[in-house]
Amino acid sequence: MKKVLFAFLLFVSCDSFDQEVEFKIDPLLKQSVDKFYQEGEKRGVELQKSNLIAIVDDLAVDPSNLGEVQMVGDQIVVLINKKQYDKFLTDGDTIFVERLVMHELGHALLNRKHTLTFSIMNSGSYYYEYKRDSFRNALIDELFLNN
Repeated sequence: MKKVLFAFLLFVSCDSFDQEVEFKIDPLLKQSVDKFYQEGEKRGVELQKSNLIAIVDDLAVDPSNLGEVQMVGDQIVVLINKKQYDKFLTDGDTIFVERLVMHELGHALLNRKHTLTFSIMNSGSYYYEYKRDSFRNALIDELFLNN
């Protein structure tokens, strides 16, 4: 599995000698990634739209992680664990995927770390609150405005 990840990341990082600016989003994540950018824009937060790759795959270094962020040269690679993604979508839970993408992009683009407070960056909590509009807006405010 690590060899597959290494080969993929090598391919991505060596795509061309010019190190082209990349912005590749897996179609499975497009809606959630777009939402992240829209929410940032609503709050006046300018976000990088280059050197970002977001994919759903089984390439995560630790298969128990829901997602992770890796740097490959100048590329930010956001990996969402396919098994977890499939599990929640089988249950029809698109909100879980949205929250997970918000969390991982919080690491990748806002340099946010895990926290124990009321936050999307609290990896073990506030999932059910995120499903409710009023709490979701407060959590998204916290993500972008307490940066």
